[in-house]
Amino acid sequence: MAASRKDFHLFGLGNALLDIQVAVDEDLLRQLQVPKGTMALVDHEEQRDLIAQLQQQIVQRSSGGSAANTIITFARLGGRAAYGTILGNDELADFIAQEFAALDIALFAPRHSELPTGSCLVLITPDAERTMKTALAANLHFSPEHVVEEALQRSEWLYVEGYKFSEQLGAEAIDRAIFYAQRHETEVAVTVSDVFIIEHFRQEIEQSLKAARIVFCNEQEAMALTEQGTPEQAFRMLSRRVDRVIMTRGAEGSWIWWEGREYRIPAYPANPVDTTGAGDTYAAAFLFAMVQGKSPEVAGHFASLAGARVVSQFGARLSSEHIQELKQLFPVMEQTLQYGETHKRQAQPVQPPEDGAK
Repeated sequence: MAASRKDFHLFGLGNALLDIQVAVDEDLLRQLQVPKGTMALVDHEEQRDLIAQLQQQIVQRSSGGSAANTIITFARLGGRAAYGTILGNDELADFIAQEFAALDIALFAPRHSELPTGSCLVLITPDAERTMKTALAANLHFSPEHVVEEALQRSEWLYVEGYKFSEQLGAEAIDRAIFYAQRHETEVAVTVSDVFIIEHFRQEIEQSLKAARIVFCNEQEAMALTEQGTPEQAFRMLSRRVDRVIMTRGAEGSWIWWEGREYRIPAYPANPVDTTGAGDTYAAAFLFAMVQGKSPEVAGHFASLAGARVVSQFGARLSSEHIQELKQLFPVMEQTLQYGETHKRQAQPVQPPEDGAK
């Protein structure tokens, strides 16, 4: 295929949700019986009642979904992006479509005539940890027939959201998208999304990793995926399975395995307010730097800085000021890494251990 036909850097496939951030205390979280730091699926009626109950504590609303957050940030940084999903037939669908159009993101999203657009209730405790209740609603009906081959043909990369594995039709749609990606020489990146997904849909995740050139995960997800007891063991095992592994570690920074070379990226200073979207933002900044031809070390530092900025505010979207700061820094980061001069950077060849080694 001629390179000129790849007019999208990145095509995301994932849910379309209204993100609703709510400030709660630990007692209320226990009353709701949701394990802290996890994601639970609920039906639309239960979600509607809970939102009404918490109306006075809502901090912010925005269109979202994990892969959507990544695609939007990627586009705001300057990348050419497209997104595949499904919307309800309601005002929220109009809002999402208008936002994507304003950001010049190509949206491939049919509308379901009967179900509402999905929503994600993000419960934020004082320690900045987020716990999520998600009503997929129309997203439950995203199926292989909704995957547009032309969009994959036009894309350099396919970015797959792990949350789509939580419904059978969604998993089949991912299989279809990966098939089209391989047909049209489009590279595949997978974000694991949540330990919940691994625990309940391991087979589907494992299958997608066979086609992945990049896997994004945090250390808890890596340990669950590999069934290893430490982040180090999990990282080593994943690096035997996928050429490029990006494992985020919160305040400990991130580890990158890139085609036989390991990079330890420091975390950047932050005063955490809300961790919603931290991983999504990291992935967006990393992928943006990567498609611009930057090294994995530069991409890691750029992503680490972006992640630090997003956790310092409410909501999963970087502020306009932070986007502007990142755009200004990006051209010179390769030469100076000026925001990371106090940290010692490591990049050395490392061989994964033999099978069976711990």
